[in-house]
Amino acid sequence: MSPQSGTPECPGCGGVEFEDGFVETLGQNGVRWMSGPVKLNVFGGARKSRSVHHTILARACVACRRLEFYVGERTN
Repeated sequence: MSPQSGTPECPGCGGVEFEDGFVETLGQNGVRWMSGPVKLNVFGGARKSRSVHHTILARACVACRRLEFYVGERTN
């Protein structure tokens, strides 16, 4: 967080602009990040038709074990 404004900052670059999205589980095929707010279908699952889908990359620091996730390649 920025001490002056209380705005969250990116630990990698210090940026303060973020895109909302959510993580969808794909069972044994892993997970993916989807842009935009979660919109549920009539069965309670996430609607996928208009979201942009991306793979998720995870990296852990060898020294401190901090884990960070990154949006990877677009899949649709």
